[in-house]
Amino acid sequence: LGMVDYEELIRFIPLDMIWIADGRIVDMTLHVPPPSFGAADDTLPFYSPKEPATMVLEVNAGTAKRFGWKVGDAVVVDL
Repeated sequence: LGMVDYEELIRFIPLDMIWIADGRIVDMTLHVPPPSFGAADDTLPFYSPKEPATMVLEVNAGTAKRFGWKVGDAVVVDL
């Protein structure tokens, strides 16, 4: 098996987008479908949070529900 390019991989996996600001989840966009194969970039939907965010965590769809994440939950980012 060859190396998998992250940008190519996310084109095929539904995602949960967890929007973060000031150490808290400020919004979640759940079950974002992958784009259609061959779709032009200018035809893709634009996703943004309802509240201002400084970061977005993209995880496999269903992860937020599985872990019980909700808006207002604290987030620790250790870089």
